[in-house]
Amino acid sequence: MSFIISKILNEAKDLTAYKKLIRVFGEYSDKFPATGVSKMFNQLVSVGLKAMPKDKVALVILRDLATQGNASLCVQSILNKKFSDLSFAVKPVYIGEYGKKMTAFWDKGGSVYDGVKLLLNLEGEVKGYWSDESGNKVKLIDKSEL
Repeated sequence: MSFIISKILNEAKDLTAYKKLIRVFGEYSDKFPATGVSKMFNQLVSVGLKAMPKDKVALVILRDLATQGNASLCVQSILNKKFSDLSFAVKPVYIGEYGKKMTAFWDKGGSVYDGVKLLLNLEGEVKGYWSDESGNKVKLIDKSEL
């Protein structure tokens, strides 16, 4: 029973972030048509919640950027920011070689990326995970303990 409740709560978090993304991409598409964002908006709508990553840190990043100011600022942040540009509060960080804190990458379909935009699964099928620059899976630092 608790698994079902947990699943419902996680989907609700996905839904909140998803609704914010739909709102900002929709507003941006209305204000600036023919920029390519309209295509991304249509993909978000057609794919639905499958476009959202299942990783909690990835959801926090998207939710954080989707609530920063007006639609233009939000969309530009999502499309252009790299993980290393994010504030420490949401930056994906892991302990690398020699105990050094490193910014993680997003491995999606065997390719390694450092852009926030690629957290979205606009194809609806490809999932990702946090990795180092070589594509090796990493465990992120839990910042709630810091």
